[in-house]
Amino acid sequence: MAPRREAVDLRYKSFAPVQQVAARGELRGPSGARAGVDVRGDGSVEAFTGRVRRSVVALEPGEDAFAGLRRVLAGSRAAG
Repeated sequence: MAPRREAVDLRYKSFAPVQQVAARGELRGPSGARAGVDVRGDGSVEAFTGRVRRSVVALEPGEDAFAGLRRVLAGSRAAG
């Protein structure tokens, strides 16, 4: 599959499609928890938690970004 976005070349840096965020979906919970997913320029999806300091959700084998985010959010709800 060809990249969905082209690389962006600036005078000082180049951004590959995987480094570009094409779309972002964010959630905010009642306790102020923040999380979401980024769709990258190459079509890959990456889940994150946090707002200013985002942390990428580490995926377990066989898990997609949405399942990983669900797991992390369910774990934080159980802990809180």
